[in-house]
Amino acid sequence: AEADGMTALHWAARADDLASVQLLLRSGANAKAANRYGITPLSLAATNGSAPVIDALLAAGADPNSANSDGETVLMIAARSGKADAVKALIARGAKVNARENWQDQTALMFAAAENNAAAIKVLVEAGADMNLTSKVWDFPEYKYQTNGMAVFQLPRGGWTALMFAARQ
Repeated sequence: AEADGMTALHWAARADDLASVQLLLRSGANAKAANRYGITPLSLAATNGSAPVIDALLAAGADPNSANSDGETVLMIAARSGKADAVKALIARGAKVNARENWQDQTALMFAAAENNAAAIKVLVEAGADMNLTSKVWDFPEYKYQTNGMAVFQLPRGGWTALMFAARQ
């Protein structure tokens, strides 16, 4: 492993090199290894949307519900990639479709909608993703005064459904 905790398996997953991933796993590489930032080979495979690498890592014991320090799950990462096969692979192994990340309470469906990834959206909805969930509402001070004496009102932000994320595109 490198100083930051990156292993050969991390690099193989990042490069979408299925043959190397399989060789490393057969040689005893840890499919759950995380670097010092909490990045796992599975999260790198999800970033690429690589279903074959995802399948290999899951078969070797990687957690389909693993998340980074912000609570962003590998399913959310795969949904953002737009690769429906990657999303399907994670769901088939038990990834929770309505899990929420910690910062804005967004779901995989919201991530897919925000990136206009129709194929991933379809897979998530067919797997039971709740289209009515909303993201966190961020409350701002009700108003603030500008130097000219005018009041500027700020509306709360957030509280969006997946449809609202899609409409934003």
